[in-house]
Amino acid sequence: MPNGNERNASDIIAKLSRIAIAVATLGQKRVNPSECFRPSAQMISSRPAANKASQPFMMAACSDA
Repeated sequence: MPNGNERNASDIIAKLSRIAIAVATLGQKRVNPSECFRPSAQMISSRPAANKASQPFMMAACSDA
């Protein structure tokens, strides 16, 4: 005579296997949301910039007091 725990365990295993099959089926039809938010690669120019401009360099005045 099976006790209640063995019967419940077999019911739970059957229920979980049905859920796992349903999730696997749905999972193949869904889009990965991280792909929608992933930045795409930017185009790289085939020719370099025409002028190279350097930024001004300012030295702070040092005073010895």
